[in-house]
Amino acid sequence: VSRNSIYYIFNNIFYTGEYEYPIGSGNFYKGLHKPMITKEEFNLVQSILGRSLKGRFRTKEMTYRGMIKCGECGAMITGEEKNKTQKNGNVHEYIYYQCTKRKDPSCTQKTIEVKNLEQQISQHLSNLELPDEFIVWAIDTIKSGNDMDGDNISIIRTNQKRELSIIERKLDTLLNLKINESISDEEYDRKKKELIEDKKSLELALNKLPDIERSNQQTIDFLNFTKDVKEKFDCGNSEIKRSILSIVGANLSLLDKKLEIQLEKPFLLLNENLQKDTRCEPMQAYIKKGTYEDFKLLSPYELRG
Repeated sequence: VSRNSIYYIFNNIFYTGEYEYPIGSGNFYKGLHKPMITKEEFNLVQSILGRSLKGRFRTKEMTYRGMIKCGECGAMITGEEKNKTQKNGNVHEYIYYQCTKRKDPSCTQKTIEVKNLEQQISQHLSNLELPDEFIVWAIDTIKSGNDMDGDNISIIRTNQKRELSIIERKLDTLLNLKINESISDEEYDRKKKELIEDKKSLELALNKLPDIERSNQQTIDFLNFTKDVKEKFDCGNSEIKRSILSIVGANLSLLDKKLEIQLEKPFLLLNENLQKDTRCEPMQAYIKKGTYEDFKLLSPYELRG
């Protein structure tokens, strides 16, 4: 390894578990790889090498970097830390989010302070909170009906498996008849085709039977997620805030300092019903991202207050 390569290794922020993208942009992201050294160790090495850390390594984690697009030009929104020194010498730190303007340098969008941005997110989340009384009632209803639904599904599954076993035995018997030349080749082919079609139909129906226990648990997880979700966001750390926002919405955009969130389907249905000033049991819906992958929201009615 050459001396230049060694210097490059010691100067590479990648080994702290983060990376810069694009290179030279000053935008750093937390990677999925396992860090080999700490930030403090990296900073110490830079100090030993006589290199300035100013603007080189961000100590503040930009929570929403890479999650939001500019509503004007479509470029990504990035975060920036700024310090303001007052006349009395006190230093105040501020975090602003702004368009990178990589797609359109003439983009007219202005910066927004993180406090303003989070206030808007918090307001969106407040529109998704269900009353505690409803959550308790819904979970109790799900649990009380779980045994009955599970028993019905179990009976259907048992009957279908029994039918499959019968078809398998018929296929074996049919093959023995053909081997013993008790039936013609034409009759064997015809009977075999019929049995195979019946078998495929039963297997398809068996695979379509819902997993009631799994679906009900996912519904309970969803209900618990909506409980105090605004408070969880307001009091959460950077990782929690990113997680909540990624679960609730997609296609986030910022235009004229106003955040637009495209709610995922379960949350969209929930928001629409809550805006109608009704008490509702969630309708059937699906979500494809966040921690609720393949999540099914199963609840059948809308009860007028």
